[in-house]
Amino acid sequence: MVKLSLILTLIGVFGFFYDGLGQTSSPVRIKFEPKYRSACFGSSLDYAAKLTNNGNNSIVIDANRIGSIIYFDRLVNNTEKLDLLGSVAIGESLTSHYRPNFIVLQSMESYDINQSLVLKRDSFSKPGRYRVRVGYEQTLNNTFEGIDVWEGTTTSNPVVISINGCR
Repeated sequence: MVKLSLILTLIGVFGFFYDGLGQTSSPVRIKFEPKYRSACFGSSLDYAAKLTNNGNNSIVIDANRIGSIIYFDRLVNNTEKLDLLGSVAIGESLTSHYRPNFIVLQSMESYDINQSLVLKRDSFSKPGRYRVRVGYEQTLNNTFEGIDVWEGTTTSNPVVISINGCR
């Protein structure tokens, strides 16, 4: 009984610290909302993304990097279990002639965008249900208008969509 209590305590402490790290490590939050919850290979996944500065200080973001990486975690049949071999991340790399679109966000201020991603058949192992998250990644060490550009990676809330063959 003592061993079980000790194990449960350790799991709880680890969970608390792990959850705390995930929640407080970034002042930048991103919200993802697809236009439709179903799409076909070859069509576009249209979505809105809202990036918010939840920190106490002003930050600079690069609006071009919102949605710079999109995670598609394939779900096994009608469960919430992940098919790790069927999951994929689609990202954009920075080119040598890249020009950022820096924007200053005050505390609690947001920036909204609407974007599309063509769902290419060769990017996915098969049709199915996918838990999708949009990411924001900024690796350029820079300043803009005297404010440091926020560096790091954050991902949005997960949303389940169906991607079908639809031929």
